[in-house]
Amino acid sequence: METGAKAALDSGDAAVRAKSQAAARDLSGDFTAGDLNDISQRQMGGLGERLAVQYLKERGYEVLERNWQCPFGEADIIARDPSDKAIVFVEVKTRFKGRDDARMMPEVAVNKQKQKRYSNISTFYFKSHPEMKASRFDIIAVNIIRKGLAHIHHILWAFEGC
Repeated sequence: METGAKAALDSGDAAVRAKSQAAARDLSGDFTAGDLNDISQRQMGGLGERLAVQYLKERGYEVLERNWQCPFGEADIIARDPSDKAIVFVEVKTRFKGRDDARMMPEVAVNKQKQKRYSNISTFYFKSHPEMKASRFDIIAVNIIRKGLAHIHHILWAFEGC
């Protein structure tokens, strides 16, 4: 696959990859080129989450919750996978190439502590939604390259519940 089309999914489907690229490129309305260096971590995270939601919806996921909070913390996205109806808890990690942390792959920031937090969040979620059973934990890593271009990497089954 070409460098410019690296909005990747683990599925290996070339058509899905092409769709990912189109979804990930829609940044121009969010910030101007100069603004990307000046936005806060919170704004960067919000941008990454918006791109992740757009990406999931384009693939048929039903987004059930955004920024869902409980005593154990917050889940960025809770969605239903269209293929198997599983409830997916998605941690979104976003990096901007122009910053010091740009060399780090965003998904590496999901350490054991965050995995345990997500496991606790899912347990709490299912207690309040007993009709929902099957779940998995995914990571969506968003690397913002420049105005209008971001790479999205969706890691399915990123980790097991702790």
